[in-house]
Amino acid sequence: MSIENELKTQIAKLEAALASQQPQKQLQNLYQISQRLNKAHTEADLLQAFLPEIKEHGVFLASIFRVDLDATHHPEWAEIIAVWQKEGDPFTPLGIKIHLPEYPFYNLWFENPDETLCIVNMTQDERVDQNTQTFYVQLGLYATAVIPLVQTGRWVGLICLSWREPHTFGAAEMAIYNALITMVAPVVENRRLVTDLEKMVEARTTDLRQYERIVATSPNFIAVVDRDYIYRLANETYLKSHGLTEEQIIGHHAIDIIGQERFEKMAKSLIDRCFAGETVSYQTWLDLSNGRRFINIIYFPYYNDDNTITGIVINAQDITAQKEMEDEQARLQQEVIEAQQRAIQELSTPIIPIMEGIIVMPLIGSIDTLRAKDITRALLKGITQYRAQVVILDITGVPIVDSVVAAHLDKTIQAAKLKGTRPIITGITEAVAESIVDLGIDWGRIETLRDLQTGLRVALEGKK
Repeated sequence: MSIENELKTQIAKLEAALASQQPQKQLQNLYQISQRLNKAHTEADLLQAFLPEIKEHGVFLASIFRVDLDATHHPEWAEIIAVWQKEGDPFTPLGIKIHLPEYPFYNLWFENPDETLCIVNMTQDERVDQNTQTFYVQLGLYATAVIPLVQTGRWVGLICLSWREPHTFGAAEMAIYNALITMVAPVVENRRLVTDLEKMVEARTTDLRQYERIVATSPNFIAVVDRDYIYRLANETYLKSHGLTEEQIIGHHAIDIIGQERFEKMAKSLIDRCFAGETVSYQTWLDLSNGRRFINIIYFPYYNDDNTITGIVINAQDITAQKEMEDEQARLQQEVIEAQQRAIQELSTPIIPIMEGIIVMPLIGSIDTLRAKDITRALLKGITQYRAQVVILDITGVPIVDSVVAAHLDKTIQAAKLKGTRPIITGITEAVAESIVDLGIDWGRIETLRDLQTGLRVALEGKK
């Protein structure tokens, strides 16, 4: 055998040995990737799980995209969740979101969900439009591989690899990329679910903390009592109002806090109504740590997740200032009413001094029992005040003089006489005179005159 043939034989044996070792190396690489994926806790860990194997093939830039779908379940947005670049700052920064419909080239990315898209030379591949070619060349990228990540027929992401020069994809290399399709997709989807759950938990935690701050700093007295009448929560205002610490209230029976008498006579029945699903509200005066206060109290049911009532929420508000203001307003209003009544009374029973010893009381409107008493009191007061010797009652403005009115006037006149005063009634019209005669009223012993002018003249003559 010649030396040339011997070399060929040895080369063939070496190639066969290498070929037989290649599947074993691929399996080992995939096993290592799988182990790293199982330990991945972040999106960066996902990329690092397969980065050592793809770096062997000269990759310059590697990115993992998470894909969001539109209402028709087609890819709409792609967000970079992990990125690695061999040198320099990444061309595509972490967290950037791409609106896929705006870039026609991305349609090529999602053309086949089952195979890796390979572009050997960006400037010579007819599938790549001119704008995309220019864009990649400006970045110094000439080859790319797009690995689809699909979970149960649903796009969840992409792995995008790029090279600085045209790149030929070998069989061993493609075996790794195609294996990543099924290996990485579930992990990316799980990370999405975990991230969404973490965001939801964070949002709920933030909400709960806000609610806690609201309850803790509320000026209202807020507490929660369970079905055994045991306090389970009380805010700072509630604690201060009772002059107790949290340890002295939480876990204690309501009797220990508000007293047995108040609990049995009032609170228990109201709380039981609340346990039956009713919202109860009432207002009362309470002796609290800062004195006697007027409190507006509301009990409403506390529902568990299964819609069962497990306790009640007490929401009480100190409205002492409001109560005092309302009482003061009521007092002032009553004073105004009384002042108005006095003014009306004075207008309805006026006393007019004409000269020393002579006063006139003109009466206008109907006279009932109440007003008749006011007339008598006002007249007697006027007699005393002005030392009157003559009193003229002018009834010109009284529309009707019946037996009741006549009886009232008669009593007034008799009271004036008892004070030593000469009473005169003026304003006896023809209609009034006829009415008095028809009713059989005897005013014969009372001095009556036709009008006030006559009455004044008579009174003045009597003074001479």
